[in-house]
Amino acid sequence: MKSLFVNMGIVLGYFLLVTSICVPSLALGQDVIWEVPLYNPEGQSKQLQLDDDPEPELIQEASGVGFWAFEVGIDEPFMTFLDSNFSGVYDYAGDYDGDGNYELVFTMNENPGTSIHLIDLATHNIDYSFFPESDNYTYVLTHSLSEYLNFDVTGDGYTDLRLTYYQYEPEELVWIRYYSFTGVNTVEDVTPMVSQLILSLSPNPANPLASIVFTLPEESVTTLSIFDASGRLYCNLIDNQWRGQGAHQVTMDHDPPAGVYFIQLSSCNLTTKKKVVVVR
Repeated sequence: MKSLFVNMGIVLGYFLLVTSICVPSLALGQDVIWEVPLYNPEGQSKQLQLDDDPEPELIQEASGVGFWAFEVGIDEPFMTFLDSNFSGVYDYAGDYDGDGNYELVFTMNENPGTSIHLIDLATHNIDYSFFPESDNYTYVLTHSLSEYLNFDVTGDGYTDLRLTYYQYEPEELVWIRYYSFTGVNTVEDVTPMVSQLILSLSPNPANPLASIVFTLPEESVTTLSIFDASGRLYCNLIDNQWRGQGAHQVTMDHDPPAGVYFIQLSSCNLTTKKKVVVVR
């Protein structure tokens, strides 16, 4: 029996030797084509298009540390930015000011809040820095939707910066501001172009009819709904229909019972709502 196990071990060892020599596809792993050191173990990496060549670049970033930008295949970063106030890199780069160079957007945690910075990837200079208007709102850098990539609100051929603002108290409000950097001379000249949903109704309380007026910043599929106080849908006044840019008027004539309701407008990837009291 002992000799049997010895013979089996010899056969198995011979098989593994032969397969490792004759069948290299069984070997684990693949050839490493590029290796770049991780500059901060707590950071993260992302691929962004930072110039006009077809290859995306690699960004390593770490909150409270900074970021490093690499050309694919090159071990050393072509840009390093280190600051203890650094927050994060925006997921999109473009020519925001029309100088022919890409700018990278990043945020910093500073007093009185979170600031936004545009750094020129050719000169490595920070061209613009500003604090967005807060007014107790929460803002988020947004370029994730494909239809907003390279969004050019002003029509000057260059990217405008898009911020989405949120407020949840006393009631949820959502709108968008676009920032243009072409033609500005100083940071103070950077002003937003407000793009928001506007919703109003009167009279309120309603008895039971009310006139609803809403304004859209652009043409979009639109839904206008009535919800009761428990959050259940009572009816749709407009159900997933196209409406053009500008003001629209709708009559709330579905004769709901007395109580508290919410009119919700959803359009242009935004949502806002108003409370209405129906009396008898």
